[in-house]
Amino acid sequence: MKVIVAVFLHVCIVSFCFAVDLRSSHAKLAFLDVGQGDAILLITKEGRTILFDAGPDRNILKELPQQLPVFQKRIDLIFLTHPHADHLDGLLALLQSYSVGGVVFTGVLYDSSNYQLLKKELRAKNIPMFIARYDEDFELAENVLVDVLFPFDSLEDKNFKNVNNSSLVAMLHVNDFTCLLSGDAEKELESLLVKYYAKDLEADCLKAGHHGSKTSSTWPFLQSVQPQETFVSVGRDNKYGHPNHDTICHLQIWGAVKRTDNDGTIVRFLLQ
Repeated sequence: MKVIVAVFLHVCIVSFCFAVDLRSSHAKLAFLDVGQGDAILLITKEGRTILFDAGPDRNILKELPQQLPVFQKRIDLIFLTHPHADHLDGLLALLQSYSVGGVVFTGVLYDSSNYQLLKKELRAKNIPMFIARYDEDFELAENVLVDVLFPFDSLEDKNFKNVNNSSLVAMLHVNDFTCLLSGDAEKELESLLVKYYAKDLEADCLKAGHHGSKTSSTWPFLQSVQPQETFVSVGRDNKYGHPNHDTICHLQIWGAVKRTDNDGTIVRFLLQ
């Protein structure tokens, strides 16, 4: 049975609603152009702010002010999919400039000085940390829910040979809209998700795993998700050769593909 976590009551912090238009009935979803990394921002119609990963560096501090209302210096909740630098390091910069209501992560073991520094900073600032698992959902606002699909069990203090496959995978629900956020999930994790969820993975849009690499977005996975639109967070002329040409071709069979290296920050307004 799923456990619904009312995040903002649990954290016991009341945020100001900084929505530009308080009468608005739309949430804003932005795939931020932070270079070779992931950072996805959701602003609910009430003005609550949720961030999925924070990119590789201080670029996050350039992108957030372009999407947030003037003078807003708070992120209510952050989901860290896994502790690789291109998802985590921007969070260290963010903590110096923004207040944060809480951080959700898997707790997986990873030998990284910045990962240890992040946890130290969160403790020092008394920022609540939540360990993600699939039987908990996060109710973020009216008609806004993050449904954790993976990890199946707590990964706290567990080792992974490939940390990409420890990625927190979640289905974002905004009213009737769904977006599958897959972190850096590669084919091994995609296969587990297909086996466990099958057609329950179907979503309106997909955040492509691992920056559109050849190790992700396998055909069986795409058959389950059936995305009408896919977003690829990737840096221009990156040294990894992301995204993979064949992967992009497979994604285009299902629908439109938008890339931050070509399109910059990509914004969608969603009826909430």
